[in-house]
Amino acid sequence: MANNLPSGWMWSDHDPAKSIEEKIKQAVQRYHAKFGQLPNTCYVNQRAIDSDGQQVGEIRVVRMPNILPNHFLFTKEETDGR
Repeated sequence: MANNLPSGWMWSDHDPAKSIEEKIKQAVQRYHAKFGQLPNTCYVNQRAIDSDGQQVGEIRVVRMPNILPNHFLFTKEETDGR
């Protein structure tokens, strides 16, 4: 069974001195500057976090096995009521 990647914007940050939260926050700022809106979901390598559903600010962080380590896939997913 294949895991399909959602459409979005990929960011990579290989700086070992930064926490995953710092990397996501910096990428969100860049996403906002580039697209004029904020993402609401970030897909990360399954080893990057302990469980799905973690939050970094307003960003939902989800594990996915086919995201490379130190890479972050940001999306603006539809939610109920929007």
